[in-house]
Amino acid sequence: KASTIKKNFITIAYNQDTQHCESKEFSSIQESADYFKTFETSAQPNYVPVCIYNLNTNTILDISDYYVNKETELHRIVKHCLAEK
Repeated sequence: KASTIKKNFITIAYNQDTQHCESKEFSSIQESADYFKTFETSAQPNYVPVCIYNLNTNTILDISDYYVNKETELHRIVKHCLAEK
């Protein structure tokens, strides 16, 4: 029986117009980071990458340039996004 790898890394992106949160879960930080990088060129042009979040340790790992100095907003979005999980 194959053990399922827990997907602890969440890549979060946010649409400021609709206030909708888009998130995708990965089992490795590398996969999450790769996805994070391609998000700007993905099919969702209105979504801004926010951060990579580790569910295991409840920490924000990687913050996009856009949200780096927007601490309050960042935490609000993360909270909002995780509440939908």
